[in-house]
Amino acid sequence: MLSFTSRGAVASPQTLQIRVGSRDSGALRAGAPVPSRDLTSEEVRANIAHFTTGRDGPRTRPCRRLALSGVSGVSLDREVLAYARGCGVEHIVLHGRSPVLEPLVDAVAVRVSEPGHVGAPPLVPWTAIVPLTEARLGGLDVLIAALVEARPERVVLAWPFPGPGVVLPELSRAVSAARRGLETLADAGVPAALRGLPPCLDGSDEGRTGNRFYVDADHQGADALLFVPDLVQFLKPDSCRACARSTVCDGVPAEWLELGVVGPLEPIEKPG
Repeated sequence: MLSFTSRGAVASPQTLQIRVGSRDSGALRAGAPVPSRDLTSEEVRANIAHFTTGRDGPRTRPCRRLALSGVSGVSLDREVLAYARGCGVEHIVLHGRSPVLEPLVDAVAVRVSEPGHVGAPPLVPWTAIVPLTEARLGGLDVLIAALVEARPERVVLAWPFPGPGVVLPELSRAVSAARRGLETLADAGVPAALRGLPPCLDGSDEGRTGNRFYVDADHQGADALLFVPDLVQFLKPDSCRACARSTVCDGVPAEWLELGVVGPLEPIEKPG
């Protein structure tokens, strides 16, 4: 099924992300607007209903996956999670830490920018998200060593999305540091990938970014945003049509391609 936007039709998501708090949103910064306030537990319930039982019809499909971000330091009724399960949600992930909620979810994604941020691991499967910003790159080897000790279920080295205050490192230096980190993690038996860059620039070819509805206090229900294209727009040059990995590649965020900070993108030849 499709959702129609001002920039054309996109696949209708089956994932709902709700940013509960107005402060730091959680595991991954992706250029989302800062909401004017926190959501209440009642509003979270209403939005869950809107995108689950409220979309169970012949022309819509309900969301079965829920991501909660902005949960740190926010008072969210634990019963909201049971309510989501009752509405048909099959998988719940937290973006960020919340000791109160963590025992009730299926997974946690944690942005880790410093060795001291690793802390005690969650009691459920967790993914460590490491942003490859200029500020983080110099200490990446030390951070990777800390993650080897912490042993998350997965590590994602994430080339940043555009957003306020994002300072990118030089691309080749970042890729070189990421390669070292991936090798260290592989040797230690910790699954890891470089996300946010296309395969021709050594990024993962695990598949395209899954779209999702994005709710915050200022964008609720029918006014919710779509991760693609409202928060992030991906672009590829025409030459990418000949690439063997085109079907599993997003390209790069439009802003990075237009500024020339990522590229050039070179088609990977098809076998034979």
